[in-house]
Amino acid sequence: MHDKMSIMKGQNNSEKWPQVVSVGSVRVKIYKTSNRNRILYQVVYRDKTGKRCRQSSACVEKARSIARQTATELQRGVHQALKLSGSERLAYERAARMLDDSGKSVDAVATEYMEAIKVLNSRGTILEAVQFFMRHAGDELISCKVPALVVRYLEQKKADGCSSRHMEDLHSRLGRFAEAFEDDIEIISTTDIQNWLNELKVAGRTKNNYRRQVVALFKFAQSQGHLIKGEDTAADGVSKARDAGGEIEIFSVASMAKLLQSAEDEYIRLYIALGAFTGLRSAELKRLDWGEIDTEGGYIEVKATKSKTAQRRLVPIQPNLKKWLKPSVKSKGAVFVHKTINHMVSEFAREQGIEWVKNGLRHSYASYRLADCHDAPKVALEMGNSPQIIFRNYRELVPPAEAKKWWGI
Repeated sequence: MHDKMSIMKGQNNSEKWPQVVSVGSVRVKIYKTSNRNRILYQVVYRDKTGKRCRQSSACVEKARSIARQTATELQRGVHQALKLSGSERLAYERAARMLDDSGKSVDAVATEYMEAIKVLNSRGTILEAVQFFMRHAGDELISCKVPALVVRYLEQKKADGCSSRHMEDLHSRLGRFAEAFEDDIEIISTTDIQNWLNELKVAGRTKNNYRRQVVALFKFAQSQGHLIKGEDTAADGVSKARDAGGEIEIFSVASMAKLLQSAEDEYIRLYIALGAFTGLRSAELKRLDWGEIDTEGGYIEVKATKSKTAQRRLVPIQPNLKKWLKPSVKSKGAVFVHKTINHMVSEFAREQGIEWVKNGLRHSYASYRLADCHDAPKVALEMGNSPQIIFRNYRELVPPAEAKKWWGI
């Protein structure tokens, strides 16, 4: 067989590395490296046993000479090992020629072929597998660092009209994620994300909230061409934490009556009444405007821009709440001007000898409302929540008789 010895086309320029010396089916590569400010040229090849070998030289011509000599000797060994004749030898030479521009030897391709066949396990051909991959891989992925991706994602969410409260939450959670991961989004694994979540040392529900935002970030990365589309991301593979929840605490009828009847400060009285009899979140209460309270129509509008879920909803004004609102009703303007209204109310409760319950006003509304109307989907709509959560957390917390008293305060 006629041996061919050449430096592959496009590789004879010393500025392009690695250079490849080929003799027949044998390929030997020359790499340009630096070590302690010295330029070295490494000749890298596999010997007859398949072991990876390397030789170094400070002279590029010397390295090329080593490469040519090594390739020649290895090819001579191939000839000696080959005991082929006729059509077999022609087939081998034809295969070697087809691989000239690939940089791979015949045995390397044969090894890769057999490995692929084992993976397929008779479920198709290699060509079909490649075609399937290309359909799902689509275009070449665009590299993007996590911090830059988070910035773009937040800009998009803001453009989508997310509420300021929701944007604050995204900034906080994804900001921590960006600080922990500064690499390309495509190299972050499920294990990386799981370990990060575990290191947060937060409750199960909070961990799941972080997970949900990271999953959304990875979906955004898919839409922008940074991850393969049409398949689960690394974030999807992260397990959900067990949400132990905790016992729901609410105010008793007696405690609520005492708080409202003792409150001389108008703002404190309004905050307690609106929270207890509408179930609005504390952040939604503080953003409330008198123009959104329609006492004649009998509802309070929670605008999408002020809602945690970014969805508009109408909350009915119960008859007892209408009476508590009547002395203070205005046509427009912020209902609460004090930014520290939460602190003011909790301090007032302690002064009355009543322990302030975190989220107690909202929990109380859900519990007493569900006990009164027995309609979880209806209560869920009023509170901007899901029927499943309402049913699971608030069912049968209070008897119907107590609910009647609550709505009679």
